[in-house]
Amino acid sequence: MSPIVYELDGFPILLHSATQLPHIKQAFPLYGTNVGRLARTVAAAVPDLTILDIGANVGDTVATLRRYCAAPILCVEGCDEYLTLLKENLRQFFDVEIEEGFVGSGEVAAKLVVEKGTAFMEPGEHGGVMTTRPLRQILERHPRFGEGGGARLWKIDTDGWDAFILQNNIEVVGAVRPVVFFEYDPHFFVGKLSGSSGVFEALRGEGYHDVLFWENTGDFHLRTNLGERALIQDLHESVAGRNKSRYWDVAAFPRELGELAGRQRDEEIAVFRKARA
Repeated sequence: MSPIVYELDGFPILLHSATQLPHIKQAFPLYGTNVGRLARTVAAAVPDLTILDIGANVGDTVATLRRYCAAPILCVEGCDEYLTLLKENLRQFFDVEIEEGFVGSGEVAAKLVVEKGTAFMEPGEHGGVMTTRPLRQILERHPRFGEGGGARLWKIDTDGWDAFILQNNIEVVGAVRPVVFFEYDPHFFVGKLSGSSGVFEALRGEGYHDVLFWENTGDFHLRTNLGERALIQDLHESVAGRNKSRYWDVAAFPRELGELAGRQRDEEIAVFRKARA
């Protein structure tokens, strides 16, 4: 089927015909805008900010980011079906690079599943083998986004591989020290390669402290810190077993950028207080 054109944050974006994004945005108008506000906050505090977008899909996040800040963006996407639309959509934006491929740790027993306008790797011995590349290797190909650059904001949305990517590249996380915005859905963890709530301990071990949680509708939920293990476990349990219907968006801050967590929390409360009024 032919792609559809959808206006997102003032930009015309080509979307996969099966995508649910227009329906989600109609029901929850602020869905997806949190990463844009977060980018604006980080950009105001970090000189020469660059942004890493892992799981860029067709570039819808780029459109949102461009509404809020002008930082250079590296889009990482491995699905051919979405890469075609991504390249077309990015023609209207400046200072955006593309890395074609999947982030991982080499060859993995998995198959790519494309459905409802998104794609994810389904682990399994009978699904074939997929090639992934370590994040450090990808960043070496794009130096201004790597350890010597300024990629202090990472957005990860890979339908279940977010925790896996962070835990398996935790040394790179510790070296770059970005604010990490990722999707946390326990549905993908059981019996899969994607890890578990251990991602929070991995981040804590690298000096991360403050975390913000949003519901998957985009509504802000709370601010806490990674030392609150019981609360983190409660948050895990509250979305576990929901069959992808509920999950968290999480922003984790290294200690030296902890002040930004407070600023972002205050802005999120103001935004949603106004929206609900």
